Amino acid sequence: MASSGSSNSPYAIEVDHLTVSYAHAPALLDISFRIAPGELTGVIGPNGSGKSTLLKALLGFAKPDVGEIRFFGKPAHSAKGSVAYVPQRGVIDWDFPVTVGEVALMGRYGHIPWYREISREDRQKALESLETVKMAEFRDRQIGQLSGGQQQRVFLARAMAQGAPILLRDEPVAGVAAATE
Repeated sequence: MASSGSSNSPYAIEVDHLTVSYAHAPALLDISFRIAPGELTGVIGPNGSGKSTLLKALLGFAKPDVGEIRFFGKPAHSAKGSVAYVPQRGVIDWDFPVTVGEVALMGRYGHIPWYREISREDRQKALESLETVKMAEFRDRQIGQLSGGQQQRVFLARAMAQGAPILLRDEPVAGVAAATE
């Protein structure tokens, strides 16, 4: 969940007394934890226990009622570029006409100003991330033509291409073969 990064805090992620509610019913109630850089952390629990709500809060998609979220000592809202995210397979439109290489390159978009062309360096970082997950040979293939495990690896490559020190994954092994896991 977290990897190394520089900071003035000994923690990659800090959550203090976080409460998030939907229609006045708390989905998370007074949650606190700390994750050091380099730690791999999993969140487990039954359906409806708040796992996805926690991810949404960390990503800024769910507004906390109370509490604080910090990345490397900075408030979450001012820690742009600190977090990369790999969504659940079910939230992706697999028929969208985009190639594996284009998906990986999307990880670089946060580094490219709107007025600038995609650089050779950005393309190289996307390719390196595909090579890391052993998907470079599929870079010209449409994303929907891959197996579930291959699709997960491509979205992991996209997140890696961002270069963020924290990686959040929602249900990272759901529908993935044991060898890919």
